[in-house]
Amino acid sequence: MTAFCRFFLCAPVAVAVLSLTVGCDPPDPFFVLDDGPDSTVGDVSDDNANDNAIGDSGAVDDGADVTETDPPPPPDDSTPTILDSDGDGFSDEAETNAVPGSDPEDPNDTQPNPIDSDGDGCSDFDERTFVGFCDGNPNTVDPDTIADPETAHTFSLTVARHDDVSFSDAQVDAVFAAGGALLQQVETDCSDLATNTVFTRDGSVTTFSVGGASLTVESELDAVFDVPEAVKIVDFMTGVCGVPQTDDMSVVLGCAFSGGSLVITATAAPDVWVHEWGHVQGLLHRDNCPRNIMHSFEVATNAVDSQERAAFLTSTPRNGKVAVSASPLSQGPSDRLRRASAEPMRDWIHRVAAKDFIAGVPTDVMQDLETEAVDPLLEMLWAPDFSGQRRNVARMLGFTAAPRACDRLMSGIPALTGELSFDELAGAAESILAIGRLSAGDSDDAALRWLMEGCEPAAWAQRGVQWGYRSHRGAAAHRLLARLSIMALGLSGQPAALSHLQSLNIEGFESQIDAAVARLTKTDSALRQTSHPLRQP
Repeated sequence: MTAFCRFFLCAPVAVAVLSLTVGCDPPDPFFVLDDGPDSTVGDVSDDNANDNAIGDSGAVDDGADVTETDPPPPPDDSTPTILDSDGDGFSDEAETNAVPGSDPEDPNDTQPNPIDSDGDGCSDFDERTFVGFCDGNPNTVDPDTIADPETAHTFSLTVARHDDVSFSDAQVDAVFAAGGALLQQVETDCSDLATNTVFTRDGSVTTFSVGGASLTVESELDAVFDVPEAVKIVDFMTGVCGVPQTDDMSVVLGCAFSGGSLVITATAAPDVWVHEWGHVQGLLHRDNCPRNIMHSFEVATNAVDSQERAAFLTSTPRNGKVAVSASPLSQGPSDRLRRASAEPMRDWIHRVAAKDFIAGVPTDVMQDLETEAVDPLLEMLWAPDFSGQRRNVARMLGFTAAPRACDRLMSGIPALTGELSFDELAGAAESILAIGRLSAGDSDDAALRWLMEGCEPAAWAQRGVQWGYRSHRGAAAHRLLARLSIMALGLSGQPAALSHLQSLNIEGFESQIDAAVARLTKTDSALRQTSHPLRQP
């Protein structure tokens, strides 16, 4: 990455300083022209009494005491021109290739740009702009200057819950205490550093009414992120936060905006809260050990490295700026989730489905699914022994391209009874999404018709759904299932699904309909989560 610096041309007797910005690598902060006795700079000798004498004609005196020099050579056209269209100190190429990228012609988008020349965990912009976050030198690797690892750092966080979500001050305090204890605990299975971080509640838990207790589209998540509190609690999230990738959707436990705030589901474990707060601090995913607190999909984690410890011991970046962003971006699931060549399909399915994930079974793993996977997955789907992993089984079924799984997926949703656990509701949600994926191969279109009917909340009452989950029971549960049906139609890729969606007019479901239509028509808004590069689950 090309770094930028500023050169200052100075003469000892000059009053003005000429500042020129040029590309350089490595940077050299100052270059001073020495006009001393040995200097050959300029066209005038040092001992010339008539230096810069101006004649009557206004021309420089070209007497015998003036030493002429050869004219400078023409510029070398082969030297590449380093463009910085917006003049923000980052080259156009660096801005375009940064993760996340930015607009080379917009100087206001550089503030969250994670270009970090020295890899010390603090962006170049923040090192130059904010006193106290970093060492101030974007070319000096010194992560220890970000924070004193021996000194405790306390985050006093404001917390809000949706009006329909139950979560008390005491519950927040318990999660915060457990999260701090996880960071202070030293992990033995992975490289880890004890981190003296304390989370405390700033005032009582407040409430908000926007977005919803369950979030199924990015616009709802946008509204919740606009709530000013640092932590926002909802009941359920599906298909938001841009995960697992832009052409997919899954159940999500939490989502964070780097340099901003986090949105978390009420039943998420303390390590997920800490993971999301790590994203707020600017950390990215790190997948080299399954116990890393910043692992892209693992739960039950606590390990941090020096960069992450520094982030958890540093004040939150101000004004939405990212202060720490050096951890490598996750490039997908670790190899240990992939099926070994000699591993029986049934054993591999059990191994993957038995795990908990922050955002569903990673999409990349699904390429190992084969036809022989369908029967063991169907056996596991509604089996009592797998009630805690039903969402993983349903999600995997959706990638088998086996429409015969649809009947089994459909029948289990109304068969649920009583108060559901999070995993049971997540299993129902992933089942509906799986039916959307599988409907493309259903020759009699029964799955597609089932989803179309399910777009109306009344259909779920007629199907006998009587169970509940926290604030979602009765009509609220039926409306959630109807919204999920609409989103599943967007995954179907079917022209009939598009026609049905375009004919729908259900009050309160406009966002879901628009998102599903956009996904089917491949419009820009179908990929709108890419406009939120600083959000991560």
